[in-house]
Amino acid sequence: MEVDFVSKLNQGNYFQEPFPHWIINDFFSDSQLQIIGEQFPSSDEIIKAAPSRKQVKVIKDQNSAYPINFNELNSLSGDRSALTSLAESWTHQKASLLQELKKFDFAANYNQFIFEEELVEARGDFRATTPATISGTTQLGPHLDSEYEILAGLIYLKDICDSSSGGGICIYTN
Repeated sequence: MEVDFVSKLNQGNYFQEPFPHWIINDFFSDSQLQIIGEQFPSSDEIIKAAPSRKQVKVIKDQNSAYPINFNELNSLSGDRSALTSLAESWTHQKASLLQELKKFDFAANYNQFIFEEELVEARGDFRATTPATISGTTQLGPHLDSEYEILAGLIYLKDICDSSSGGGICIYTN
């Protein structure tokens, strides 16, 4: 499942405020979503497979997220070919994505070294979460991502059988 991230970025809507960001609707087709949904690991599968969590007592509650890094996907059992392909697409397109980001107005405000492929990490992960059973709560709450991240993204996939409301994202100015 190859994804052209530069093309997707250019198909999205770019906003400068409250900070540079894109909103890209329908990032995946329905058929792609079905495959991703079939291959996506559960929280329990991630806990069992991720080496960093094998030795740690895991407490599952209604607001827990369990990440598995792209380089840990091979520790999962079963067919994860679509997820592996997505991870490889992200990693292999780092240089072209960095060059594309340089074209946007915000790039002039940054040291241009952050756009050099050999100096930038292309880390990524997939996360499964436990259901939020208490209304008015959030998964992470308001937070600031790492000051060293040039680009952070979120693709939210809600189970097709989940009729609850939620999954919205709030972007704060401070």
